[in-house]
Amino acid sequence: MIRADNIEVIRGGKAILARQSLCLKPGELNVVLGPNGAGKSTLLKVLTGELLPEQGEVFYEDVSLSRLDAPEIARRRAVLSQSSSLSFDFSVSEVVMLGRIPHLSGWESPEDRRACAEALEAVEMSAFKDRNYPSLSGGEKQRVHFARVLAQLERERASSEASGNTAAAWLFLDEPTSALDLRHQHAVLGLLKALARDRGMGILAILHDLNLALRYADQVLLLSHGAQVAAGPPAETLTTHHVAAVYGVRAEIVCSAYNNCPLINVLQHEEPLINNAPI
Repeated sequence: MIRADNIEVIRGGKAILARQSLCLKPGELNVVLGPNGAGKSTLLKVLTGELLPEQGEVFYEDVSLSRLDAPEIARRRAVLSQSSSLSFDFSVSEVVMLGRIPHLSGWESPEDRRACAEALEAVEMSAFKDRNYPSLSGGEKQRVHFARVLAQLERERASSEASGNTAAAWLFLDEPTSALDLRHQHAVLGLLKALARDRGMGILAILHDLNLALRYADQVLLLSHGAQVAAGPPAETLTTHHVAAVYGVRAEIVCSAYNNCPLINVLQHEEPLINNAPI
């Protein structure tokens, strides 16, 4: 379990996160939603140890994150950022192998190569393993980095099963579907759902698509101006009232005739302005 107690982040005298507390459980796909500037990425950085809050503390399995060293953290959790700049002339396989660095003891082993091959297969990039990474499209690069973080967590899972240690692996993703086409958006979210359900992985993903959250999330955290508006199961959190309050749009909730999944249909939004004149 990961627990955050009264997290507060201040920038320029303004609370980017205002006393946020939450609990993440293994085996769940948690989705963080909110408009631009709501504090979503800041929260993720605090939970992963990239950013130290002005107040509050984060605990991994009741151990303060501040007491874990970098190699130990890297073996327990992986992070997929919004953008991963990499200009080196690496092959796709070499980029994915970067995820194995926390586990390497000298040269890469057959276990490391197996982990990378399985990760590439999971994101449907096996056919690209020898391709030059800079030659890929934006969406293909994003899937390669998704494979990299999956490979990073692979030995944590394998060693835990072998030793009987039930400590969960944790995966944090900041807008993992932003550069993906429609098919691969659903493929990635479906894979995350399966990793949580079948492997007991704890996952937190930042999304902007409310309908993807409704379909795949186990729990949703809705943020606005650094504060929690609602948290809980997606159908209970993404109500028309909350959507209107947070996003400034009037919407209706409809049910898909195919799978009975709720969908948000935007009916009306505030008129966008350019130079104070309606578009």
